Amino acid sequence: MVTCRLCPSAELTQADRAVLDFEYRSPGAYTYWRCGTCGLLNIDPVPDDHTLGLAYPDTYHAYQPHANALARIMKRRYWRKKAQRCARYVKPDARILDAGCAFGDLLVELKRLGYGNVQGLDFNARVVEAARGHGLDVVQGELTSAGFEDESLDMIVMTNFIEHVHDPVGVLEHCRRLLRPGGVIVGETPNVDSWDYALFRRDWGGYHTPRHLYLFSDDNLPLLAEKAGFRVRSISSLLQPAHWALSMQNLLQDALGRPRLRNGRNWLFTPLLLLALPINLVQMLVSRTSLVEFVFEKDAVSPDRESGGIS
Repeated sequence: MVTCRLCPSAELTQADRAVLDFEYRSPGAYTYWRCGTCGLLNIDPVPDDHTLGLAYPDTYHAYQPHANALARIMKRRYWRKKAQRCARYVKPDARILDAGCAFGDLLVELKRLGYGNVQGLDFNARVVEAARGHGLDVVQGELTSAGFEDESLDMIVMTNFIEHVHDPVGVLEHCRRLLRPGGVIVGETPNVDSWDYALFRRDWGGYHTPRHLYLFSDDNLPLLAEKAGFRVRSISSLLQPAHWALSMQNLLQDALGRPRLRNGRNWLFTPLLLLALPINLVQMLVSRTSLVEFVFEKDAVSPDRESGGIS
């Protein structure tokens, strides 16, 4: 029986079935079940480590240089804006960890803003070595076993990260231990409460199956924060035309029998991205987009300190 990874509840209904990896053609077809209590989408079956390894090939798009000048400009602007948003929450002497940093684009932009104590983490050895080659401090491994000391960080950034982990609540509980009092998590994750999800369903670009195990909405993210012992500082929609473009690409892949793609993207992806941008802007003005930013904060004074439990 499938149970919700967030509640946990057994009151689940089928959201979408036969969802495929349209980008990299890794094996398997998956069902997503929607929790009737909190609305979380849960993947079924949960892929094992071997299956997930096949879903992150060497051609995985996050581990590739951007295909053309336009894509490079758009991504550079994205990371610059991300760094500026992070700067709202911590001082320049803060210690920041970017979990799932890939080549370290965010670390570069944070350094340009004057943050000198920044570090990255990624499980892929090749991109870790590439990031180190550019003078960045990047650790290879998993967040829960990488050996960071308790209360040693002021901010943990997880951009499109939490939907990839097997135990979202457990990972955030670990993050809470790593953060100093008053520390924050700044994360991004796909939002199933969006026009593009409702329109495309099994072809939706935010599924990113089987890499995305659990899919949230801005309605159940507060429950995630509560379960892990955080308070919500903010939850807001972000521009994400890529989900529209990828949804349209997936629709074509579905119709054409999933021909093999280069780096998970076909030649139409960039034009589709430009086409989707005005749609996404309207969506952001009048509704919710398919990408949500959440900022969770650890209490400034730990319960033990507040009660005098530490001598």
